[in-house]
Amino acid sequence: MGQNTVLIFDDRESRAQGFATTAQAAGYDASIYQLSVTDLSELDDGDSEPRIILLASNDDGVCADLENRLNSAFPDADLIHIGEGGNAPEDLQSLLSEREQASNSASAGDQSRVMRALNHAIESVARSNVTVLITGETGSGKEVVARRIHALSPRRDKPFVAVNCAAIPSELLESELFGHEKGAFTGALRHRIGRFERANGGTLFLDEIGDMPKNMQVKLLRALQDRVVERVGGTREIPVDIRVIAATHQDLKAATRKGEFREDLYYRLNVFPVEVPALRQRPEDLQPLSKTLINRMRSEGRPGVTLADDAIAVLQQYAWPGNVRELSNLLEQLSVLYPNQVVGRDELPGWLSGTCRPKAQQRDYEPMQILLERNNAPAQSDSPVLTDAGVNLANYLRKQEAALITQALDRTNGVVARAADLLSLRRTTLVEKMRKLGIDRFTAANDGNGAQQRSASN
Repeated sequence: MGQNTVLIFDDRESRAQGFATTAQAAGYDASIYQLSVTDLSELDDGDSEPRIILLASNDDGVCADLENRLNSAFPDADLIHIGEGGNAPEDLQSLLSEREQASNSASAGDQSRVMRALNHAIESVARSNVTVLITGETGSGKEVVARRIHALSPRRDKPFVAVNCAAIPSELLESELFGHEKGAFTGALRHRIGRFERANGGTLFLDEIGDMPKNMQVKLLRALQDRVVERVGGTREIPVDIRVIAATHQDLKAATRKGEFREDLYYRLNVFPVEVPALRQRPEDLQPLSKTLINRMRSEGRPGVTLADDAIAVLQQYAWPGNVRELSNLLEQLSVLYPNQVVGRDELPGWLSGTCRPKAQQRDYEPMQILLERNNAPAQSDSPVLTDAGVNLANYLRKQEAALITQALDRTNGVVARAADLLSLRRTTLVEKMRKLGIDRFTAANDGNGAQQRSASN
């Protein structure tokens, strides 16, 4: 399950199938469940949650409990309830169209010249099956571009499988890409299909391709040339039908001259180059892009902010080395500090303009991780001491874990995804820990100390 998924809860099979057909035609994966489903943990088997959850029932009371549980399990998904007056698939089609327009706006900004050129390239190459190499600085939105190419392509009804080549240890990358057979190495207790096979019929996105080890570049080249893969420990060649999109923030041409990247692989990937412009190259997009990102936060039930004109002027002068990702992080942090308030120049952090304002005009602004560490770091004298009587280590660690999770939820107003970031956990991992510890995100956000004490005593 991922961000291109629609979960459908409906007891009427024919209507549910109509919803699923509409979602799939719009390029989404659709899964159907009964309204009586009890175990939601089995639905959450991926790194990210669904884009949209659809509840269809003529009885509002029937959905109340399920809606509460879904909101808790998938806090960042859009949850829609279509009742008796709804027009079923037509309503869903309208909703999906609105989401697609919002997604396009987020990546296209205000249709500046450079973004119009990018959109033209995306729309042109999406219709073909050629390999695409997306280049651009970190945080500029390369994966967004890759997903748009897939969504506009004839393969949109098939899988979009992403691999971050820099995030997987080199010794595991071959197995991750091509799969392995049972007994191929220590710990290979059963056969496993790789990302190439999982993407069969669809699109394989190789992010940070410049970080791929040299020995793997040879094997990748063969797979791209022959469109066949061979699992680790296997002897059978497995044909795959995939469209490959690669991305990197590095200068691969320079890397080939240095011998760090294979020249033949570079030309195999660079069939259709697409460059994503840095945010500083399109300051005219900053205001509409900020509005889009803020509206997205509000649509997810999180508070937003309103940027005053003098604040926009400061943002347009900043270089944005982290690009759209850095802007998104700033807006989220401002929404935590000044929820639903107007943010002017004086509320912005001093580093945006390269100067620090006088303390009388300056309001506290620090990344959430720094705030959490500074405000909750125990004093040296509070360090645990092992006495002669010993300690129940499991209970002690459970209490510490519960305390930190509760504090993170309190600081993020119960937004599980943000709390997971503070704790360097996957959102799904945090949800499971909260379930085991008996922590409710709303209780923790509204009454941090009480929830902490209750969860720690469980």
